[in-house]
Amino acid sequence: MDETIDAEIIEVVICTYNNAALLEHTLRSVSEQNTQPELRWRVTVVDNNSSDVTAQVVERFQRGDRIPKLRYLFEPRQGLTFARLCAFSNATATWVLFVDDDNLLAPDFVINAAKFASSHPRCGAFGACVRLQENPASPLPVEWQPLVVSTQDWGNLPQRLPDNGLVHLIGAGLAVKREAAVASGWLDRQFLTGRTGQQLSGGEDIELVLLVRKAGYELWYNPTCNLRHIVPQRRATPEYLKRIWRGNAAAMTFLSGMYPNQDLFAIWLIGKLGRIVLLCARGLLMGLPHRAGTDVQLRRILIWAECRGRIDGLQMALALPSSERRVWFGYAKFPQ
Repeated sequence: MDETIDAEIIEVVICTYNNAALLEHTLRSVSEQNTQPELRWRVTVVDNNSSDVTAQVVERFQRGDRIPKLRYLFEPRQGLTFARLCAFSNATATWVLFVDDDNLLAPDFVINAAKFASSHPRCGAFGACVRLQENPASPLPVEWQPLVVSTQDWGNLPQRLPDNGLVHLIGAGLAVKREAAVASGWLDRQFLTGRTGQQLSGGEDIELVLLVRKAGYELWYNPTCNLRHIVPQRRATPEYLKRIWRGNAAAMTFLSGMYPNQDLFAIWLIGKLGRIVLLCARGLLMGLPHRAGTDVQLRRILIWAECRGRIDGLQMALALPSSERRVWFGYAKFPQ
């Protein structure tokens, strides 16, 4: 290996909730990593208050010798943000690398993450190339399946993300330098809790990376880290698509206030209301009698779910106490 790799640079963290069957596949892909002896890494599973056999699945892999220093943590507070906070508070490595409990890692994922981290000292967070593992048995058409799980494929070259604007790095395969997370202030204050049980909200990963960037660190896309995102049967339905689209729209609307394109909250709010009106008009046009077919029906579902989600996001902002709202509005922007 040409690049120098620091000891104990990577801690792979899998946050999970009632998904023992797919967690087993994820852990198996972790156990098949082609690493080298000089790379010291560890794996942590954070059980976010599951009621299934998650603990037994982890215990079975702990009895083997293919996953180094595999440990199990239990986080009783429901919500992906709480699970990630638990991971950071217990982490020992320089980098925390988050993997979802329905991800399949390429065999060189961990070694390539370590190489990239070592060769980019100013980087505070980087995302992986995340592609879809299609589910042919799904009632949802294949071309719609990427909408129910997170994917991120920006090509084969590394990319540094801009230093301004509302940028995205998805949570699946997201690596965060521990010192950058501390410097960002996110460990002490979070506005979004992420998915909570059956509530399909999100955006906590974007909130984290925005604050890492605000703290002066670079954000990167690293295509040498590849993983597949499984489309589980329970997600591959129009109903799930509607719920997750609504949750994502709410989170993105709320996050846009953390990096607004306006300096005044009232102007930002009016602009967001205008977008909702236009979206509702599109939904009404999609409902005209001459428009039919599965594709049109799914588009109509998405439009109305996005409308409701945008309204949810505005309600979240308006529900903040005025003192909190003043802190939240523009919170992720660089100080003037």
